[in-house]
Amino acid sequence: MSPETRDPDAPPAPSSPAAREAALATVRDYLERFFKVERDIAVSADEALLTVGPHWRERWKTAQAFRLVMREDFPPGTLKSLVDDHTSMLAPDDDHARETLHVIFTMSSLHGAVDHDELD
Repeated sequence: MSPETRDPDAPPAPSSPAAREAALATVRDYLERFFKVERDIAVSADEALLTVGPHWRERWKTAQAFRLVMREDFPPGTLKSLVDDHTSMLAPDDDHARETLHVIFTMSSLHGAVDHDELD
């Protein structure tokens, strides 16, 4: 089925293992950079937005990586380890880790990231 005829309400097709690993690496780097030391998620999110916000390509790439990580299924413990090891927070399980990633995604305003190349 071509992308033009794909049902827009259908869930996205699973990503390739390479795409999933690349997305995990991007999210891991973002979490390490902004959320590893600071315990206040709002302070970390503000710092991330101020630092990455003006760089729309990096922001878009990070937003897309978060979207992929939040929607895909990973081996048990993957998301918990991502949050536990690369932020100042702890997640009791993968479901809570996914929720934590969603909060970080939203508070960092990644949901508003735009691919400016697509606008041209």
